[in-house]
Amino acid sequence: MNYRYLKFNDMKLYQKYGMYSKDTHDKKRINDPYFTHKLIKNGDDYVGTNGDRLKYLYKNNRGNDVYLLPSGKRKEINEENIGYQKEVIKNLSSPLGIELRMQRSIQVEGAFGVLKTAFGFRRFRRRHTQNVRLELFLVAIGYNLSKYHNKRYRITH
Repeated sequence: MNYRYLKFNDMKLYQKYGMYSKDTHDKKRINDPYFTHKLIKNGDDYVGTNGDRLKYLYKNNRGNDVYLLPSGKRKEINEENIGYQKEVIKNLSSPLGIELRMQRSIQVEGAFGVLKTAFGFRRFRRRHTQNVRLELFLVAIGYNLSKYHNKRYRITH
């Protein structure tokens, strides 16, 4: 798990997870009484925002706790992961987190834009992970050399 590695190495969590956008912007999901980030732990069980109790059933093969909802459906919860996600939301909502998100989108999108337009790199021409990786490295080396050349031989006025 990436977040576990970051915490183990005393790094702060500023990386979005897969459902970050839904967890922070989807009103239907946020207002769901069984939304995982708003559940309150009560012994082995959880209590939803509407007061319903989620009964603990068992721990499944993936290491997640499985709970029974009042409707009869089951819900998987990984407490460690939820804790990391709450920390990520808190960090990315801070002024530093907002600045980092802005910078990342500008930097990454710019590089991919140059690769697609100037280099004409729109798809990989190789198969298998090792070959695709090599092709990506070669394109990245070309991109970096191009940047270096432009910076080195820039005419200053």
